[in-house]
Amino acid sequence: MKSTYFKEAYNELVHKVTWPTWSSLQNSAIVVMIASLILALVILAMDISFETIINAITSILYFPLNLPPPLPARSPSHPHAQQVGFQNISTRGMSNGEKPVLEWYVIRAIGGKEKKVKEYLESEIRTLHLEDSIAQVLIPTEKVYQVRNGKKITKERISYPGYVLVQAALVGEIPHILRNAPNVLGFLSDTKESTLQATPLRPQEVSRILGRVDELATQEEENETPYVEGESVKVIDGPFASFVGTIEKVDNERKKLHVSVKIFGRKTPMELSFMQVEKE
Repeated sequence: MKSTYFKEAYNELVHKVTWPTWSSLQNSAIVVMIASLILALVILAMDISFETIINAITSILYFPLNLPPPLPARSPSHPHAQQVGFQNISTRGMSNGEKPVLEWYVIRAIGGKEKKVKEYLESEIRTLHLEDSIAQVLIPTEKVYQVRNGKKITKERISYPGYVLVQAALVGEIPHILRNAPNVLGFLSDTKESTLQATPLRPQEVSRILGRVDELATQEEENETPYVEGESVKVIDGPFASFVGTIEKVDNERKKLHVSVKIFGRKTPMELSFMQVEKE
């Protein structure tokens, strides 16, 4: 049976299947190469066209007043640093002796990249000597305290994730330096219709934000772990350390807990702070 099968398969391949000739294979290969070349040229033409269109749109949106584009190189050791105006980049367009007006602006940053934006801008301020035009770069943060395994851990978190505050005068190339910084999405007031004018914060908004920062710097320690009534907790501080009790009442304003602890078989109520207990 096997020999018969192989004989039939061989006869099919040799006598009934029409194989292409060498010349036809060469012609097919040439056709494929020409088609690939034409396709590559079409893609190249489309790429150039799209690049031209995007550059035209960008020039209309970002440079309608014929302002110079952001400077490509920003190193104080660059041999042409003085020629491109590194020392006076923040005072272009201002009359002699005029001091820039500093106002607070909000910059939108990619989530989790706020500190990198702050570090980059502070580096640019030092490199380009922008101290007169960018006075401060601020990320409002607050300290919170947690208890883990009986130890108090300090943790710092950002009060307004995704935002960086900048006290600056938007003169010359300063807006473009801020907008073109890595991980920056633009100013908070930027829209599709108006991407050149940034709106500063109102004085009351600045006072509220900065006042909250000052308050958070001096306020009472905050615990991040919430407690609920009926929950079992372990006392970690005080004369009843290592005792286990049940929460009867939670006082979030005073950061206190009313806990019922069994001592010698009898339930004894006591008042403990959030920092004196941990969850079981």
